[in-house]
Amino acid sequence: ITGIIEAHFLPIILLLITNIFYYLETWTQTFETLSIMRPMFASAVYSLYPFIIILLIKVINSDVINKKIWNILIWIPAVVSVPLYFTSQWTGIVFQYTEENHYQGGPLSRLSYIVFAFYLVIFLVLNFAYFRKYTLKIRGIMTYIILVPVLGVILYVTFDYQDSYISLFTTAIIIYYLFIYIHNSSVDPLTGLLNRQIYYQDMKSVFRRIDAVSSIDMNELKFLNDTCGHAKGDEALKVIAEVLRTNCGRSASVYRVGGDEFMIFYYGVTEDEVKQNIENMRNAMDKTEYTCAFGYAMRKDENIETTILESDKQMYDDKSRIKKEILEQGGKLHRRKDD
Repeated sequence: ITGIIEAHFLPIILLLITNIFYYLETWTQTFETLSIMRPMFASAVYSLYPFIIILLIKVINSDVINKKIWNILIWIPAVVSVPLYFTSQWTGIVFQYTEENHYQGGPLSRLSYIVFAFYLVIFLVLNFAYFRKYTLKIRGIMTYIILVPVLGVILYVTFDYQDSYISLFTTAIIIYYLFIYIHNSSVDPLTGLLNRQIYYQDMKSVFRRIDAVSSIDMNELKFLNDTCGHAKGDEALKVIAEVLRTNCGRSASVYRVGGDEFMIFYYGVTEDEVKQNIENMRNAMDKTEYTCAFGYAMRKDENIETTILESDKQMYDDKSRIKKEILEQGGKLHRRKDD
């Protein structure tokens, strides 16, 4: 856990260092004649921006980009640009400062903007991939947070604004981290579904908006854990979570409330729509090697607990029905497809 915390805070530490270099470079602008410190500080700021984004990509999207070649290639633009910045005072290829301490752009004067924008685009794309399994609301918030600095870079380049966009960058990263930590605290780490804490929170805070409840329980998780190991059981829970997430419909929130227990809150739906969603989930489950029992109930009054109890009862009835059908067909409980 300590290693994870350190990895998350490394971009923040680099951002702090970048801020220090930026304000030192701003201080050297007040000199009547050029000091070598100014191009060095400016080069350090230009160099650190991309490395901060790379670290964000590697930390937040570690499950999206895990190929060794990609992890090497992603560093190339940032690494190649570093010597160009630090030698530019003598080559004039990116920028140069006159003896009177005035800035002059070189042929690659927009290199820092291009590299920065390049990594932000990658960051945006990978975040879409990372958050694709979450709700449309979550994806919208993340898009808004990330697009702000992207649009900022575009405006800086378009209007040839020479000042640093460090304040914009700093604010965006802080908001991003804040949202990530808030979001992660509400998500079950194994399945990526909303967790039990948020389930109870939503049950109290948004119960008036809930029109229907669905209870889902996986069959034979304990047997699977005992015979095939907990890794197989974890894999099964991930598969089921993906089935529920992708087939429950847009107006729904899916929660993992126990080891093999799941709940869905529906908003603004009819009973026919709920039935269709459950049918879709059943059909998707049939394509896996696992089974689940389903139940649902439409909310009829202000008491959401009563609706949940009714949904649970239907789910347990469905579980009994499934077991009865297996025995009547000459099968056996705890069966697997390869029995």
